[in-house]
Amino acid sequence: MSENMDKLVRDVSKIIKECQEKALQTFKESGIKEEDITDPSLINFLGIERYFNEKPVKIKDVVDCLEEISDEIIQLYNTETGEFTSFTQEEFVNLDENGLEKVLEECPEWEKESYIELNDYFTTQNDNKYVHLPTKFEINDAQIIRDFIYELENKEIAEQLQSCINQKGMFRKFKDKLYELGIEKQYYQYREECLKEIAIGWCVDNCLKYEE
Repeated sequence: MSENMDKLVRDVSKIIKECQEKALQTFKESGIKEEDITDPSLINFLGIERYFNEKPVKIKDVVDCLEEISDEIIQLYNTETGEFTSFTQEEFVNLDENGLEKVLEECPEWEKESYIELNDYFTTQNDNKYVHLPTKFEINDAQIIRDFIYELENKEIAEQLQSCINQKGMFRKFKDKLYELGIEKQYYQYREECLKEIAIGWCVDNCLKYEE
């Protein structure tokens, strides 16, 4: 089985390599240079080594941002400054409906810098200056919980936790059961490792250098 799998991996890798070479050749024949290709997913598929940030992203910083993700907050990474920033849905709507000039006239002084940066995001969406962090939906805490339960060696504990996630209010009941069983540290360590994997995947998908 292992030998068959190794052969399959080699065959698939060969096919991908051939597709990459044909795609690059097609671009060249069309007069498009590698540096003209700016879509991260296409860059990754073609196997081009390119990064949109000079300073590596620290995975811990990405994880910290992912911990704060909510339905109301949008997190962005600025590839030029290397800084993370966040905006509310309300700020997005306000700027989109009223424009920067009117918003700056009406908002408090302490909010102006945030709106100016948000407007910069609106006007530079197609040049990879700003990168969206994974959303709450993409993080999928429910799936992290299910995976944690599945990987538990103690099946009795796993069954108790499983019963929690099959009920209404699963997140609160799951958290209460963790503390009742005394395994909350084990879960939060597991969740942090999952967030690290998501953070690394986000960096790779968006052609960002990173360091752990």
